[in-house]
Amino acid sequence: MKPLRFVTFFISLLSANIAGAQSLLDKMFELVVAGAECKQDVNNGLICNYKVGQNLKFSVKDAGGSDQVITFRHSDINDDYAAVMYFGCVVVIPGFATKNHGVDDNIYVSPKNGRVYRTRQECQAAK
Repeated sequence: MKPLRFVTFFISLLSANIAGAQSLLDKMFELVVAGAECKQDVNNGLICNYKVGQNLKFSVKDAGGSDQVITFRHSDINDDYAAVMYFGCVVVIPGFATKNHGVDDNIYVSPKNGRVYRTRQECQAAK
């Protein structure tokens, strides 16, 4: 009977960890979407500015155009969030100031259209 209790406890603990990790991913996704602001410029280009958390700021100029420019105005791994380029996407990652730093939760922004994605595959497939 005791081994069964241990297995039940272990499964419930694992489920709680998965739910917690999912909620971090959801929170990050919502933060990036809420911090996105895209505007059309005078040359019909699309400029998207992103502010995530306390300090992360980056921009995608000419999103959807033929020659996107990504500008990292502030990205520091010591803050709550940071951003890097990975496989052609801007990737928002938890920084050291985030309690769940090190968890493999990343949110992806496509320079091709300025949209926010939950997976690398979705971001890379964006048009």
